[in-house]
Amino acid sequence: MASRFRGAVAARWRTSPRRQHASLAAGAAALLVLSGLLTGYATLAHTGASPRDLRSALSVTPPASFAAPYTGQGDSVFEGSELGCVATGLPVFPFSNATTGKLTASVSTKVSACGSVLGWSAQAAGFAIYIDPFAGKTGTDHIVVHFTSTFNVTLNVTGSRGVGAPPSSANFSIIWEAAVYNESDQVTSAGFTSYEPTLTDQINSGTYSHLFKGVKETGYCNASLSSGYTYEVAIGVVFELIASVGTSGATASASLNAATDGNALKVASISEP
Repeated sequence: MASRFRGAVAARWRTSPRRQHASLAAGAAALLVLSGLLTGYATLAHTGASPRDLRSALSVTPPASFAAPYTGQGDSVFEGSELGCVATGLPVFPFSNATTGKLTASVSTKVSACGSVLGWSAQAAGFAIYIDPFAGKTGTDHIVVHFTSTFNVTLNVTGSRGVGAPPSSANFSIIWEAAVYNESDQVTSAGFTSYEPTLTDQINSGTYSHLFKGVKETGYCNASLSSGYTYEVAIGVVFELIASVGTSGATASASLNAATDGNALKVASISEP
């Protein structure tokens, strides 16, 4: 299970539409840009339509409803990529507590220009809680997950933009996820749809600092099951920090604390309505 989750998080991060490489002038480095993010303030950017009541479409008797303490396993992963003068800190390594549903991590990264090398840094942390497997029956299964999250985010960009130079930037994004996996063949159940709420922000100058306290989000997954197979519920959170400089003398930094001072990302409840 661990290798599957780590591979899935890494693949999501590396192929994310928000993580794009742009060719700059000769001698300049690649610039990571989070496209589509709003500048100057945080916004809840949901990635799908609002959840619908699908109870009438269920043909599978739900195996159970879940609340802490959960019976299952936790997993976590940290991935990073950087170029130039970069200082990345990991005061608290990502950790998933499967019993309580609490997910904790603290990550920071700062980028400075090294002469003509315009640096960038991309750091991603992922968590998962796997609920113990259950036997599937042919039909559609509907998993709903409620999250409650408290965390600090600080973004900072210094230095003026040079003539014709790309802007420096600091970004963060966090995604709350729910999935049903086919434990028999180690892949996501075919025919699934999901709703994954996302919170994102980006600045190109100045400082942005905010405490997101008790943020409540709901994710869901509809999975097509088949009898004779074993399935498991997988709950996950992924966050990314990306910083880049576009001109000499600039700096860009991003940090997210979801581990100390009462901060944590938490799976509040899991249900199958």
